[in-house]
Amino acid sequence: MEDLHMTPPDTRIRVLFILGESSMDALCMQETGRAYLKEIGRRAFSVQIVQRQGIKQAYSDADLVVTDNLDLSAALAGNGFFVAGYQPDADGGFFDGASYVIQSFEDADAEGLLNAYRRWKGIPVRIGETKRLLVRESTKEDYPTLSRILSEVREPDAGGIRLWQSIEEDQYLAYIKATYSFWGFGLWTVTEKNSGETAGWCGLIPKTDSLSPDGRIELGYVIAEKWRRQGFGTEACREILRYAAQKTGIEEIWVLIDQRNKPSLRLAEKLGFKEKTVIPASACGVNVPDADARLSVRTIVLRRKNL
Repeated sequence: MEDLHMTPPDTRIRVLFILGESSMDALCMQETGRAYLKEIGRRAFSVQIVQRQGIKQAYSDADLVVTDNLDLSAALAGNGFFVAGYQPDADGGFFDGASYVIQSFEDADAEGLLNAYRRWKGIPVRIGETKRLLVRESTKEDYPTLSRILSEVREPDAGGIRLWQSIEEDQYLAYIKATYSFWGFGLWTVTEKNSGETAGWCGLIPKTDSLSPDGRIELGYVIAEKWRRQGFGTEACREILRYAAQKTGIEEIWVLIDQRNKPSLRLAEKLGFKEKTVIPASACGVNVPDADARLSVRTIVLRRKNL
């Protein structure tokens, strides 16, 4: 069955493999290499394979080059190509300029390679789609709208989103550049499909603190005032949870919600989260104003198995 959460085939990406004889055998003759090649073929516009002596005419039309040659990697990267190094030997040297390294076709992720190229090129990776919404990685152009949406938040903290309200543009750009590449997930832009307008910022947030010293993944979400009370939060979060189950190794997802935020508590329950404990809001890094502290504000911790 077709994977509905796969980024659709991209007519903009032309992949070129430039390999020596042994690497060519690993790609074309071994079962794991052929399977990887098939996956690349499903996702890219074109795939071409040449041995090193045939590269001059080939690489001029390529977008993404996979090579096992260190010198060629540096030369192509210096000329503006996205280069992925193929290095099955851990002692094989350093791929100068390579943006991605493949150590084994057996363990390689074809979609991960193409997504790395998209990020390098500034093309947002599509995370998922529902009847009304598109969830994708955020871009530089999203910042003004997302900043405005975050400034609208008046409810008590839900999923750590309120901590992002004062994020500056340089912090935002550093976040989207580092987080998507390192984790493969983060907070994503939610777009209303009919209008094309940004409807929210939702996603998965890695955190480590005294509450979970070994780390945890939180679900975070905020929907623009204009699009609230229409079920968009539930719709977007369900899609994100499906993506997490299909595309990540996350075993459990948390959400931390201020006990006063009844709409977020109802949303979490709809999504299958179960209450585990109740703690002081300050214990999980939430800045509690003095007036709220006198009311003994609590944060409810809910957790959900990622099935």
